[in-house]
Amino acid sequence: MKASLYKSKFLNHIKALEKYNAWEAIHFQDLTVKKALALIGSLYQLIPIEARQRTPDPSGIIRMRKAFSKLKAKK
Repeated sequence: MKASLYKSKFLNHIKALEKYNAWEAIHFQDLTVKKALALIGSLYQLIPIEARQRTPDPSGIIRMRKAFSKLKAKK
């Protein structure tokens, strides 16, 4: 994949996150810690058992954060 395509995808992702942040500021829900943890537990149960048993591999996240930091610096 070409670098310009990656950049375009990352910029689109950043725009989407900015839109979500604006939406969230208007639609903020004040969750208790207990309710938030229960919701996280519910989401975790949706992950297939095989995926939950795998050793986490953060390399993709690390690579994405590096790319985002470069894009943000160029803004």
